[in-house]
Parts: sequence; structure tokens; C-alpha cells
Amino acid sequence: MTETQVWGVPWSEQQFVEQMVKFGHPMTLRSCLPEVLREAVELYQTMDVHERMAYRANKLGFWLRRLCELKDDEAKLKRSMDADVARILQPKNILLWKDMLSAMQYSDMDVVTEFCQGTELVGCVAKTGLWPQKFQPATIGVEELKDIAVKERHLFTQQFGDGIQEQFLDEVWSKTLEEVEAGILVGPLPLHEVPPECPLSRRFGIAQGSKMRCIDDYSRSSVNSAVQTCESPKPHTLDVYAALCAYVMTMCQGGHRWVGRTFDLVGAYRQCAIHPSSRQFAHIAVRHPVSRDVLAFRMRALPFGSVKSVHSFLRVSTSLWFLMVKEFLVLTTNYFDDFITLGHDTEAASLTACIHMFFKLVGWAFAQEGPKAPALGVTINVSRLNEGLGTVGNTDHRREELLQTLDNILTAKL
Repeated sequence: MTETQVWGVPWSEQQFVEQMVKFGHPMTLRSCLPEVLREAVELYQTMDVHERMAYRANKLGFWLRRLCELKDDEAKLKRSMDADVARILQPKNILLWKDMLSAMQYSDMDVVTEFCQGTELVGCVAKTGLWPQKFQPATIGVEELKDIAVKERHLFTQQFGDGIQEQFLDEVWSKTLEEVEAGILVGPLPLHEVPPECPLSRRFGIAQGSKMRCIDDYSRSSVNSAVQTCESPKPHTLDVYAALCAYVMTMCQGGHRWVGRTFDLVGAYRQCAIHPSSRQFAHIAVRHPVSRDVLAFRMRALPFGSVKSVHSFLRVSTSLWFLMVKEFLVLTTNYFDDFITLGHDTEAASLTACIHMFFKLVGWAFAQEGPKAPALGVTINVSRLNEGLGTVGNTDHRREELLQTLDNILTAKL
């Protein structure tokens, strides 16, 4: 005997259509805009510039007083931490950050716990509820990772064969020593001083525009293979900033010009600590540019190249973005370590001061001087949003690259 049950909400055809209209089409710009940012735009347009400036000043004053009240407890918290974790997190005002999030009823309060303890580089990534679900199982376990490290150790230096990344050897070594001096790395260490069951991740350099970035290859060392994820982080890409601009044009009509600016954190991953249990997985290796010896270093802070680093840092940066929007009425999006803001030109200076003060309150290092136009690899002109016009285009450098590529293709065909 079988029984069939049907579960669902008994809507009529008309009710179903009404629900779809309520939610909107998934391809509309508004659907890209987080709810907290939508609410901020709506509150923003109910105030004039002086009211917004007073609003932010009152909030900053309240939290500055709270910071003073928490000073002794913050020092006690740092004393209770693992020494390496405390060294990386020393500038952070963690209890103030926690209080802010609690006051805003933030949905992911466990972010504070993970941050205080440091990030594990292997194992399961915690479910946050912040991003879409996407299960990616680990392909190896921790013990297998150690076995691989032992088996590959005698072949490890082959990854540094002649001709590999030669153009960046000097700069990679120099930047590595700078991190040692800053307390981010421990070393240099001869390879034989690193236990054989500890994976070694090769550090190399890649060009990013006019700069060079150090990458720590946690995939080649198989550390990333021992990570299991259940969510797919979604930083705010260009479509979210475009949706913000479109919603502003809809809600905030008037004669004021708009301006945009990017605020970015300095050495963002390096401001987050590694969990003590993951020290054995935190070793990197660098070739000396003169002696050609391969030497090891142990990281105290998150590496750029680890799956866990991405999830952990985005978890933190999302909480900072939430506070800026919800508590301080800053119209901003967040793409990794970049916070791309929008505001009336009449309050640009006070808005900049508010953002600077917020980062100082929570203890995050940021670039106080930098480009005043949005990033994301494009140029965005928001000066005429009050006229219903916003433009997005390639940067001059990208246009030159595209033209050069087209010229090369045409020349090759000739």
C-alpha cells in the first residue's frame, strides 16, 4: 500500500503571478542589490547632507567612547591568545567590532570567533549563510596530505628549476624579507629544519599591471586539496555597483553631483592570522636570488593562494562592509579588499573622513591615499547620476592592450 502526499502553498494562478511580480525578474539590476544596501539608499534620500554628516558623526562618537570602555578587556583578550595569533591581530579592536556587529544583529557572529582563533588552512570551511550553497569535497585527508609531503620532499627543489620565474627572483626575495621584518613570516629556515610531513608551498611572483604580487602555491603542495567547502563566496562585482548606481538614480533625484571612490585595505590577507593547529601546513619556500638555495619560511598570517584564505577573509570583509552600510550610512560595495563608495560631492570630504575613522576604530590598515575612481578593472563615471546617466568603460591601459591585440591580429593575417 502506498500513500501520495503533495506539499506546497496553494496559490491560484493570479496569486502566483502576483508573487512573481513582487520578487521581480532575476535579470533586473535591482535584484543584484543586497537588501541592506537598498535600505541604506532609501534612508539616504530622506536626509539632507547636513543631517547625514551629523548622523555619521554621532555614530562615530558613540563607538569611539565604547572603544575607550573596552580598552582593558581588549588587552586581556590579546593576552589570552596564542602568541603568533596575537602578534598578527594586535592592531585590531576585536571587541568593538563584535559589539558593532551584535548591535546591528549581524547574522554571522561566528566570524569573530574564527578571527580570534585564526584560520585553519585545511579541513571544512564553516557554513556562514552569507553565500549560495555549493559543495566541493576535499579530495584528500590531512594524513594523506602529510604522506604526500614526505614522498615529495626529496623532489621539491625541482619546482625551482632554472629559468622558472627568473625575472622575479630578486623582488620575491625582497618582499619575503620585508614580511619577515614585519613579523608576518618566520625564517629563513634550511629545508632540513622543516619536518618532512609538513608540506612546502612554493612562492613565486606574478605581474599585476605595474606591480608584482607574491603567490604561495598551496594547490601544488596539495594543501588546498585537503579543504572542503559548502558555499561559493560572491564578492560584489561590477553588476552590484551598477545596480547601486541605478537605484540611486531612481531614488535620489535632485541637482547634486555624485562622486565615487575606492578605499582599499593594505595587505588584507596579512591582517588575518593562521590557527596554531595549521602551522604545520603554513610553510612556504623561496629561492635565494644569489646563492640559488631554496629556503623555507613559516607564515603567521594568511597566504595569498590558499582556498581557506579566500573564504576566511571574505567572511571578515563582508562584516566590515555590512557595518559601513548599516551603521554609518555609507553607500558602498565590497570586492575582496576594495570598498567602492558613492556619495554626493557636497559630502565627499566628510564621507572620506567617516570611512577613515571607521577603519581606524576597528583597527584595519588601509590606503589613506589612492585612486578616487572605482576599480574592478574599469572606469565608472557617476558625476551625472543626478541627470540619469552613468557610464562604464575600459581603462586607458586596457583600451591600449585591446588595440594592440587587434593590430597584431590584423598584421598576422597580412
